[in-house]
Amino acid sequence: MEVEYEGPIKYCKYQRKGMRMKAPRWTSWTNDNLGHGSYGCPNYQVGFVQSCGFFEWHNESLTGKAKELLNKMKVERRLLLA
Repeated sequence: MEVEYEGPIKYCKYQRKGMRMKAPRWTSWTNDNLGHGSYGCPNYQVGFVQSCGFFEWHNESLTGKAKELLNKMKVERRLLLA
């Protein structure tokens, strides 16, 4: 998760004390969306606070050989840490 990033600032719909909250940028590490960046509500993964549901893709996901290599590296890392 990146809170400070280059480019236009994205804000979610959730407000705290009347102030809009900056939407952090996330990087997906799932096999389907590997390397695909997105902006989302900062409360998305906080269990006790309700998320506003804001979500927007930031860039294109990886394809082809790059995606295949990163997925292979993820598997190898898991095996090394086991």
